[in-house]
Amino acid sequence: RHEAKRSTKVLHALLHGLALVIALVGIIAVFESHRTKGIPDMYSLHSWCGMAAFVLYLLQWLLGCGFFLLPGASFSLRGWYKPQHVFFGIALFVLSIAACLLGITEMLLFNIR
Repeated sequence: RHEAKRSTKVLHALLHGLALVIALVGIIAVFESHRTKGIPDMYSLHSWCGMAAFVLYLLQWLLGCGFFLLPGASFSLRGWYKPQHVFFGIALFVLSIAACLLGITEMLLFNIR
C-alpha cells in the first residue's frame, strides 16, 4: 500500500511538472508572437489571470513536491498542508478555466466587426 501511494504521488508530481513545462512553452510562444507583431504584453484581464494561474500553479507544485515528495516534512506537517493543497488545487483549476474563458471571450470580441 505504501509503495503504491508513493508511486501515485510521484506520477502526480511528474504529470503536473509536464503541465508546467507545456504551459511555459505556451507563455513563451505568446510573448514571442506579441513581440513579432508589436502587440503589448499583459494588456488584458485574460493575460493577468493566465499569468497569475501559472505563477500560483508553479508555487503549488513546488510546495507539493516539498511537502509530499522530499523526506524532510513530518507527517503532522503533511497532514496540516494536505487540505490546503487540495483547496488551492481546485481553486487554481477554476482560475485556469476562468483565464481560458476570458481568452475565448476576448478573441470573440476582437473579431466582431
